[in-house]
Amino acid sequence: MLEDYFQEVARIGERLAHLTRRLEHYILASEQDAPLFRAMQALRGVSVIVAATILVEIGDMARFPTAAKLMSYLGLTPSEHSSGASVQRGAITKAGNPHGRRVCVEAAWSSRLDPKLSLTMKRRCEGLSPGVIAIADKARRRQHKRF
Repeated sequence: MLEDYFQEVARIGERLAHLTRRLEHYILASEQDAPLFRAMQALRGVSVIVAATILVEIGDMARFPTAAKLMSYLGLTPSEHSSGASVQRGAITKAGNPHGRRVCVEAAWSSRLDPKLSLTMKRRCEGLSPGVIAIADKARRRQHKRF
């Protein structure tokens, strides 16, 4: 019985890997989404599933003129209780797109790790422009420091 469970877990793992490869192939075939999809994967915690979810849930990123507008759309801005000169900020508002927010929060948990580039991260950054890599490196260090 235990052997059956192990085989089923292995089979599901292989199916997940197969579907992930198909999803990646499908998005990379799109001339419009492929550059952003690849660039997002230079960020720590963002791989195929997270990048694809963000692309699908957010759509055209150009509709957000600032990062604050995007974070507000996802519900990742802090709540605020203000009266006169008193300003108290609380937890995130959770008003907005729940799927996009969930994957962003999950990706942010990887900020607790050492900001060094792993072999996997180096492979994901291959072929990206130096500007994209510099932004991702700056974000990785800043997130780790804030964590």
